[in-house]
Amino acid sequence: MPRLSERREDIPLLAAHFMKNYGEIRTQPFPPVVGISPEALHLLVSYSWPGNVRELENAIERGIALGVTPDIRPQDSPKALRPEKSELAEDDTHDDAFEKFQKSLFGKRLQLNRGNHAEAARGLDLHPKYFRRRCRALDVKWP
Repeated sequence: MPRLSERREDIPLLAAHFMKNYGEIRTQPFPPVVGISPEALHLLVSYSWPGNVRELENAIERGIALGVTPDIRPQDSPKALRPEKSELAEDDTHDDAFEKFQKSLFGKRLQLNRGNHAEAARGLDLHPKYFRRRCRALDVKWP
């Protein structure tokens, strides 16, 4: 059987099938899922699907479980499906927006303090160990 990335025309049908199977996941006060937004469907169809059908099933299940609207939206999809964004967008999740903000702020502080992590942390009123750990997690480096 060919890989899912070679059968892109099957993705909307499989997504509908998984939505039917997992439709009971969402509970009150959120409305039941009735569809997928065109933007989210575009993400599903354009993704390479290295995990094949099982990965698609997990993406749909996640979209149903985490969404708050009647349609699965792009921000309800796993990060792997979403393209990288260089700036904040209106569909960024809180975590995405906070990480982008922190990465920018920490990078500017390191630049201002010529790479001195302790001074940069002090300027932000943060513990130096926390600052270093977050810089590693966010891949913030000073040239």
